[in-house]
Amino acid sequence: MVAKTDEEKEKLKPGEQPPPIDTDFVQQKIKGFKPSYTPHSVFWALVIMALVPLCVGIFFYNVVDNLKEVKYDYSANDPATMTCTDSQGDQAKPANWPLPGATEKFRDCEVTITIPEDMEAPVSLYFRLDKMLQSHRRYTLSRVDDQFTGEFKEDETYSDTKKEILINYENPNTKKTYYPGGLYPLSFFTDEFYNLRHTPEGGTENAITLTETGLVDHQKDQSGEDVWDNPPFYTDYHADKANAHKKFSFLEETFPFYRPFSDPKQEKGVKNEHFKVWMRPSAQTGRRKLYGHILEEGQGVLKKGTLKLSVKDRWDVSSYQGKKEIIITELSKIGGKNQTGSSLLFTIAGFTALVSVYVGYLSFINPRPIGHVDALQKRKDGSVILL
Repeated sequence: MVAKTDEEKEKLKPGEQPPPIDTDFVQQKIKGFKPSYTPHSVFWALVIMALVPLCVGIFFYNVVDNLKEVKYDYSANDPATMTCTDSQGDQAKPANWPLPGATEKFRDCEVTITIPEDMEAPVSLYFRLDKMLQSHRRYTLSRVDDQFTGEFKEDETYSDTKKEILINYENPNTKKTYYPGGLYPLSFFTDEFYNLRHTPEGGTENAITLTETGLVDHQKDQSGEDVWDNPPFYTDYHADKANAHKKFSFLEETFPFYRPFSDPKQEKGVKNEHFKVWMRPSAQTGRRKLYGHILEEGQGVLKKGTLKLSVKDRWDVSSYQGKKEIIITELSKIGGKNQTGSSLLFTIAGFTALVSVYVGYLSFINPRPIGHVDALQKRKDGSVILL
């Protein structure tokens, strides 16, 4: 017990500390789970740890494997299924580097995709960019986070260090500062997919409305508001070009040709859902992004046949020998046809299984010899050691 009275404190020698309080908590005598880590118990624990991700991985794999998916490489220029006409003009401004303000050609294309079997709703349209590594540190740092939350001040300027990181921060023609600026947002994917027509096998052609909302789960702050926000000085370029901001070039002015930025059904500025989808980093080399919903939950079946759609082909992949794909896929509760999650679970299960095999070998086949009292030796200080 701790010395409570002055007499008890006086009995303590100089420098001597009183003993700790004699309670179950301080003395660590509270009842709890105290497993015995013997080789046998560790082996069975590892077996269970391997079985859990294995079972979950098998479930995920089967769910995803049963989804139907169709991929079409529209950068391959297959003349049998794709016809294009080149265009050039004031609106022919690509969204790819080195600068989005450079004038180049783009293509208006008509694509025909074969649907080999019926696809049940929900069915969505994705695009995929091959050989595009979005998680590269130099690429992901080239942005200003305050410009996505509306906290960037109107009189604020980029420091010299930030200008170096941003790479692209100013329009060379108008001398306006890009808002948002940097390689990450300015490499925004501006290809467009629209005018979908479906022809079921043996049937007639029907128009399909591509829903371009509901693409992301909006990030909320503590008050329930969307964390993505435009600044107080934001101006809609399409609504009033004459009174466009004198200092900043917002997304609508940076990409005036991009239809979703002028669509009244879409959010404006950095709150646009296509832009939010683009700004979500991808850990894999190929960037697979949701573009729109063809059939939503409970809207029936996309019948076997052909699907035609119009494409504004702007985003250049030829400079790095990449390719662009249109993906028509069924969706499940855990997403589209992507086996990355199940592959990761299988890897965890396999590694844990290997460790359990090693522990099992040491436990059951080649165990260490059991200690015997004859092997004990008493030291002079009274302690006992195993010889």
